[in-house]
Amino acid sequence: MLERIEGLENIKTIGHSSFGGSTFAASGIKEINLSSLTDISGSSHFRNSKVEIVHSLGSITKLAGNTNDNNGQFFGCTELKKVVLPDGLTLIGHCCFRYSDYLLQTQ
Repeated sequence: MLERIEGLENIKTIGHSSFGGSTFAASGIKEINLSSLTDISGSSHFRNSKVEIVHSLGSITKLAGNTNDNNGQFFGCTELKKVVLPDGLTLIGHCCFRYSDYLLQTQ
């Protein structure tokens, strides 16, 4: 099983359910680094995935979608232990970490 995907640090934008859902959850990916990320759109970007560590979310200023309905970015990430949040983050959307019970550390 894969545990890490190389090259994600070059991604600038992610959309709806980019890393969410059963296919990604079954992949076994445990670590993600999105250090060049500048924008997100849609919702549920990591919903129900088995990711454990998010090393970087780049320079995004909001961890929410474009509308009030587009939220829940880490909803149901039951294995999530650490997320490094950007210094300039000003908004965390509705249900962003809901049911991510094992989240132990944020920076």
